[in-house]
Amino acid sequence: MYLDSENPAEIGDLRLVCQHGRAVADQTPQLWCTVVVAGLRSFNDLDGLRQRLRRSGVLPLHITLRSRDIPENTLMPVITALSEYLPRIRTFEVTSADFRLLLQSFASLSNGAVDPALFLEGLRLDWEDPHPLLTYSVGQSYDLGYVFPACPRLRLLEIPVGFSVTNKAFLANLTALRFFAINSHFVVLDRSAFDNVLDMLAACPHLEQLVWQGPQLPFTLLKRAFQPQRIISMPWLKIAEITTPGPGLDLLGCLEAPILDTLFLEGSQTYGMFGPDIDAQGRGLLAVVRNLIWRSPKLEIVRLCCIGRFAESDALFDLFFHSFPDMVHLALARCDIRGILPRYTDLWPCVTSRKLKALQLYGCDRLDAPYLVDFVHDGASFGCPLDLLIVNRCGRILDADFQQMRGHVTTYSEFHPAV
Repeated sequence: MYLDSENPAEIGDLRLVCQHGRAVADQTPQLWCTVVVAGLRSFNDLDGLRQRLRRSGVLPLHITLRSRDIPENTLMPVITALSEYLPRIRTFEVTSADFRLLLQSFASLSNGAVDPALFLEGLRLDWEDPHPLLTYSVGQSYDLGYVFPACPRLRLLEIPVGFSVTNKAFLANLTALRFFAINSHFVVLDRSAFDNVLDMLAACPHLEQLVWQGPQLPFTLLKRAFQPQRIISMPWLKIAEITTPGPGLDLLGCLEAPILDTLFLEGSQTYGMFGPDIDAQGRGLLAVVRNLIWRSPKLEIVRLCCIGRFAESDALFDLFFHSFPDMVHLALARCDIRGILPRYTDLWPCVTSRKLKALQLYGCDRLDAPYLVDFVHDGASFGCPLDLLIVNRCGRILDADFQQMRGHVTTYSEFHPAV
């Protein structure tokens, strides 16, 4: 059920079809299990909220509160009404423009609950506006573990960059941990705050997915040397999505994840605009990827986006093409790659990328066509052809070049010329 003053339709319309339709809707708990409260009118309609919660019967609830510009005296009664249903809440998301109010609402929810959140599986905290606490109070800890003291089924936690959890027992059963920031957030994590994030990861022995979505830091604010003093064992980690440059790259450099099979690296759009800084960031990125060769040798799927030009960028792309023997899918979007080494060279005295079956290129305008043509031809010659090749708007690759390659791709090929 979507409670939105700007979108009042959906189930409300179903109930207006006829008397029978209203009875069916009112007596079908599955229709009322997802509640999104958004807009001032929805927050003021407490009776309507309680009625809809009652209609959900005993089924698990999925609650979202979009409380931007909602005053405290309007939000808190809604939190109080929800506290009665905390034991049945399966997923819970609160978005607010007021950082203090965001935390207070969770504390009130827990204090007003009769029973703990035994069935809570997903929890997301978000705020929509840049806030001084995010930018300047770096390293502060806000303890979600005491807000929801008993969450044995919690599997997914999404929290903003700069937020931490000091009660590590709260994290024990997580399988997915996501940090995120909106584009206007800029955070510098000092050593203490960064160590706190590492402590959080160390407290997640079952973690399978780690996401660090931003922020993309200004180079002048990031002075780390990418020389981790701690190694965190992540025996079950399979997926890592990291925005770089920024502390996320440092996190990746600290992880030992032997079964990691999927890696997404999202580069900054400002990559390449600062000479000395970009080279320093590039050396850090290269060092982290070199560590991955032996810490996470099972990489199968890699997506690189907006990785710009720096002094050793050629070496970085060569590593992805040639140093992960289990790689099956490689995608590059808007990356400053210029060439690809052949499948067999004196440097690699064996055929590389034997398991690579899918290659996707988008907006790689500096990649010269002969390198790609030779790479595809080599795969066919050595008995390891590509199954899929997609070339989309790569400025130096023309239709004539693609026609030379498509006959060596076994299943599917697609070409879109640069405009």
